[in-house]
Amino acid sequence: MLLGVCTANDATLRPGGRDNPLEREYLARTVEALAAKHADITCRVFAPDTAAEDGAVPLAPGMVLPFSRSYRPALARAAAAARVDVLVAPPAALSGGRTDYDRVAFLFDLLPWRRRPGPSGVVEYALPRHVAKVCQSAQGIVCPSREAQRVCAGLLGVGLERITVAPPGVAPLFSEPAPPMVSPPYCVTALNPYTAAHLPTVIETAKKRPELFPPTLVVTGPPMPDEPADWGMPVIRVESCPPRARAALLQHAEFFLYPALGDLSGMPVLEALRAGTPVVTARAGALPEVSGSVPFFCDPESGASIVQTLRRLAEETPRERRERVATGRMVAQDHEWGRCAWKLLSAAKRAG
Repeated sequence: MLLGVCTANDATLRPGGRDNPLEREYLARTVEALAAKHADITCRVFAPDTAAEDGAVPLAPGMVLPFSRSYRPALARAAAAARVDVLVAPPAALSGGRTDYDRVAFLFDLLPWRRRPGPSGVVEYALPRHVAKVCQSAQGIVCPSREAQRVCAGLLGVGLERITVAPPGVAPLFSEPAPPMVSPPYCVTALNPYTAAHLPTVIETAKKRPELFPPTLVVTGPPMPDEPADWGMPVIRVESCPPRARAALLQHAEFFLYPALGDLSGMPVLEALRAGTPVVTARAGALPEVSGSVPFFCDPESGASIVQTLRRLAEETPRERRERVATGRMVAQDHEWGRCAWKLLSAAKRAG
């Protein structure tokens, strides 16, 4: 089978759009696992070069074809020219109508289409007409979690059986001992599209109750437009943080603070659990699905909830912490990129 995988979507190509580093990493690791474990599958990765009108940004050598900014027709032409059997792509990048290949819509992130919760507190989504139409006509749909599957099925009016869940993996290197990169004590937080809106609440809480936080906050992730100007405490900002560096930071952290809503993959939490780091996060999206009852859960929009949760963390005995860490590592070990690749490949084979 010749499988095409597109790594571009509306957010990466539309002017002012915000890239999601988790989606990019999910696709890169899945393609790597496909190449390593399925010799009978050839991948062609279609990726945009946002610095040029036409070009390609490789995930791996020899696996990329050019993809221009007029992305729907350009992707259709490139996929047809490559003679792929199946194309996996975010629905915003897929063209409607008839094609020489089968299409699998990849729905990783619903954040661009998320509305603010109404008076009932229920989160609602509004899919663009083109996205809904492409998903409904595609030969398959793939998403990273059962929560994403549930939300997508309701939005599209399709049965759960049409949507394949391909949970993300976590690299074994997160459990391989690494020397500290920062002098403890500190805590780590990740800045991404799911956490940016809730970090002001965390900062305000840290100013009011500094005794609940370590003296240093390590913030990982690319720059965000709404990044706080004043963090309210000593901060080490790490904008480019590859997996091995993240593993070293997490392994020596007091805890990993992930105030995220709308995360439908849970990848940062899985990495922290595999590294043996206590996690404070939200009971929302896919986070409880991937982590079970291991993390300390809080409402990231409530300073009082964060304070209460950090108190529970501080009151945990050394024995309780060791047991929680061991359980977290066992939970994370069940998530493998090879299994994720097999699930995506299964959806592609059913489509073809």
